Amino acid sequence: MNYEDFCHIATICVEQIGSKCRRFFCPSNFMKFEKDEFGRIAILPFYLYVMRTVRILNIYIIFVSVQST
Repeated sequence: MNYEDFCHIATICVEQIGSKCRRFFCPSNFMKFEKDEFGRIAILPFYLYVMRTVRILNIYIIFVSVQST
């Protein structure tokens, strides 16, 4: 997906999911991924990045909640 598609998907996610997903669609995140000759990034690595980040955040929240009890 190119940067225009990336921004379009960000808009759709914010409308359907909420503003919490906006953090994944900043320009610096787009720049983290390898681009092809047309400046596009592959969807799968981006998806895996989002899923990994969410999983780590969930584990952190569980850990903090266990520590506070």
